[in-house]
Amino acid sequence: MGLAIDGVNPYSIKLYNYLVWHVIIINYNIHPCMSLKNKYLILTLLVPIPHQVKNMDIYLEPLIDELQQLWNGIHNMIDISRPIQQRSFILYGILCWTIHDYPGLSIYSGMYI
Repeated sequence: MGLAIDGVNPYSIKLYNYLVWHVIIINYNIHPCMSLKNKYLILTLLVPIPHQVKNMDIYLEPLIDELQQLWNGIHNMIDISRPIQQRSFILYGILCWTIHDYPGLSIYSGMYI
């Protein structure tokens, strides 16, 4: 999986100091031509903030907890395409990299100055 994060000014209104931060999970376990299509992107967070965000870690903490659960494995998952005796498996997931712009790096890493 990959994690993409970016802050945008809604409707391109430059007069207001209002930002919307979206955090998207990209699934790389599918064909490469499909991984960046809209129907395969997973919007995990949408953070509307009236001013510049000071600490994005507060909003990312629940997502980090779920990614740690995937790292450790989720037991008793069921694959219905297999025979009944072989349907149970353990699901693992890993975050390979993050995608963000350079100004967003300081906010994403919690080092906003």
